[in-house]
Amino acid sequence: GVIVLHEDHLRFAHDRITESLQTLYSSTQRQSWHARLGQLLAAQADRLPQQLIAAVNLLNLGGDQLAPEWRARLPELNRQAAAAAQLNNAFDLAATFYAKAASLGAADAWTQHHADTLALHLDWAQAAFHAGQYPQAEALFSTLHQHAQSLDDRVRLATCEILYFEKINRFQQAIEVSQQLLGELGITLPAP
Repeated sequence: GVIVLHEDHLRFAHDRITESLQTLYSSTQRQSWHARLGQLLAAQADRLPQQLIAAVNLLNLGGDQLAPEWRARLPELNRQAAAAAQLNNAFDLAATFYAKAASLGAADAWTQHHADTLALHLDWAQAAFHAGQYPQAEALFSTLHQHAQSLDDRVRLATCEILYFEKINRFQQAIEVSQQLLGELGITLPAP
């Protein structure tokens, strides 16, 4: 056939078909189609996680052609698509959606929406390290350390970091993070 299913989306069987069609239509027209298709899919995406992922991908490609109400919903839709991807162990895709959600957030997100922004970055860091994106995960941990205000924030961050260090076999660092956290909680362990 001319159109084939490739992983989680449809595409033309031959790259030349795609290239030919792209020369026929402007970038604005393609964005408009992506926005419209994304909106149609998103309206019914509550049934299947794959449908939500496809809808949000199209909405992201819709760019400036998205209606303002859809642009306002896009950060949360990206978070939902990321969570759906993460549940299916598609960690690369989840990290991409979390990154998009973060990029669409307000400039003052850390001050105005601290808890939500912290949760988003923790989820993004976890998806990144499960996807093997270790430098990205470490950059996110650095950002999270700058913004962890409360003891609860630091506990959540330390828990994520411990899992990360265990995953990459840096057990000494996992122990150090654990000891530091226990110290903050007023718990001291005897030396071995």
